[in-house]
Amino acid sequence: MKSKKCLVSFGLAVLLIIAFILPGCAGVATDNNADEVVVRQQDPEYRLKMQHSWGAAENHFYEEYARAVEAMSGGRIVIEVFSEGELVDYDEIPDAVSSGLLDIGHTHPSYNIGLLDEGYLEYVPFLWRNTDELMAALWHYGIADLTKEAIEEAFDVVVLDFQIADPAGLLFSKPVYSINDMAGMTVNIEPPLAYMLEDLVGIKAIYYDAEDLWYNVQMGIIDGLEYGGFKAMSDMDLHTAAVGGGVSGQGSFVLPYFVIGWYPYYCINPSLWEELPQDLQAILIEATHANTVWMRSYYAYHEIQSKTIMQEAGIGITNLPEDEVELIFEKTLEWLENDFAPKSPRTQKLYEAVMEALKDFGRI
Repeated sequence: MKSKKCLVSFGLAVLLIIAFILPGCAGVATDNNADEVVVRQQDPEYRLKMQHSWGAAENHFYEEYARAVEAMSGGRIVIEVFSEGELVDYDEIPDAVSSGLLDIGHTHPSYNIGLLDEGYLEYVPFLWRNTDELMAALWHYGIADLTKEAIEEAFDVVVLDFQIADPAGLLFSKPVYSINDMAGMTVNIEPPLAYMLEDLVGIKAIYYDAEDLWYNVQMGIIDGLEYGGFKAMSDMDLHTAAVGGGVSGQGSFVLPYFVIGWYPYYCINPSLWEELPQDLQAILIEATHANTVWMRSYYAYHEIQSKTIMQEAGIGITNLPEDEVELIFEKTLEWLENDFAPKSPRTQKLYEAVMEALKDFGRI
């Protein structure tokens, strides 16, 4: 086993040298742009279709993934990227990957909670305070391993790995200064956050596809939504839908972040995975990790600029009072113990992992 790992590592090193240092080698074609050399063979071994569950405005994240895979593989893999709804609906992505309609998918555990009880955990409010806590919980406390096991069992796909996307806030088309101001609103959110706000202030929870959000906010069909942070929402132009004529303070972006801490995943068709040689398997996994670094750094770089854009459009920034954040967190703990843990032996293990992490982080 050790010797095989060494061979894979050596093979990857060679591929990276070929891709990035020796683009002029025989059999490899490059473009003439000195600023961005793209390495490819004339005939890729694999042309793959990939769909993600985000809006088309965020295609750039996945095009970056496709570029990384093509470069790292020396052009042996070329990926065509499709956005939410282009081939299948957002909640059909794992099934489409399993059947071979898609080769690779990118989606969220919480997008399939009807079939995946473990997916509820992604959408628990104020569970983590920052990206470091979420990363530790995923990869050191066992949440990633348990959730990967559940996804692969439920959908017959191979999970390449999880990612850390942007932490989420809440955007409203009306002034919101506390959770009481949300009373009676129609808000685009999923359970369990939906359950908690329904119970606390009587919101009406609903859920639409990403590409339907702008119209539904602009037309007043929904009063608010969760869709990532400042950059994610401005990419989708949601702030313009949330204000009427740019009236200052008419719309609200509600902090603190980590209302939700997203951890989407890449998955691949199992038959295709078995067909791929080990070096290409390793490249797809390492490209997932590289894409996470790109995604996180991109969001961090653009957040302040995007916040300013939203404020100039008329979005007021609200910080929920600390006692309200604590109230929601207490609701979170109750829901985890009374509703989530009893769902299955695996959700019990996830609950125990979460509790261990929260104790170590000084939260409980």
